[in-house]
Amino acid sequence: MEDVGVRTRDGLGAEVDEASVVTVPRLLLTIPQAAEALAVGRSTVYELIAGGALEVVHIGRCARVPVDAVHAFVEGKRARP
Repeated sequence: MEDVGVRTRDGLGAEVDEASVVTVPRLLLTIPQAAEALAVGRSTVYELIAGGALEVVHIGRCARVPVDAVHAFVEGKRARP
């Protein structure tokens, strides 16, 4: 019996072989995504950015938060014994 890969459809309706799909790790988060990752509100994320506590990258008019900046922020807030 021949091994047949799982086939699915992409967002445009084209058939795609799941074995050939490459996922790229996300490097940047939108403000709502960063808020969700930190379990805070959007306003809090904007306050953290304005206060310099959370790094932001601007691409055109879009503000994005680097994933590693979220990790660094949390690591900086962890209690040290």
